[in-house]
Amino acid sequence: MNYKIIIFISIIFLTSCLSNRQNVVKSGKTPKGDSRLYNFIVEFEEVHISDSSLLITGTVTDTSINHLLQGVNLYIPDEGFQTFKCGAITDLQGFFKLQSENISLSDTLYITNLGYKNLKFGLTELKKKNSKSPVEHY
Repeated sequence: MNYKIIIFISIIFLTSCLSNRQNVVKSGKTPKGDSRLYNFIVEFEEVHISDSSLLITGTVTDTSINHLLQGVNLYIPDEGFQTFKCGAITDLQGFFKLQSENISLSDTLYITNLGYKNLKFGLTELKKKNSKSPVEHY
């Protein structure tokens, strides 16, 4: 009998957590009680983009605690967001390397992490940046 009560309480808790997360996704706002989504800085250390290929390296840092972030997603989706042309995840030191031979300058780079504001950059915008100096974005 006690197991049934624990399972029931666990299901209620998980359901409330999931519904709060769905509200964040639908509205783009944090649920009541959460102060905000966090920001991060992306430093592009190397940016080489041609008409059909790219090589981008860099790091991602949490702005509130100045700590390198692991597990941040970077990707360029195909049209319709069904598949990805390329993607990468930051390692334990917050470093990423994104490389592809199948892109166009009209593509967009998305950078996402749970609990953080999402970023997106057009590849033409990144191509204009000087790859010798880090570029910071919030």
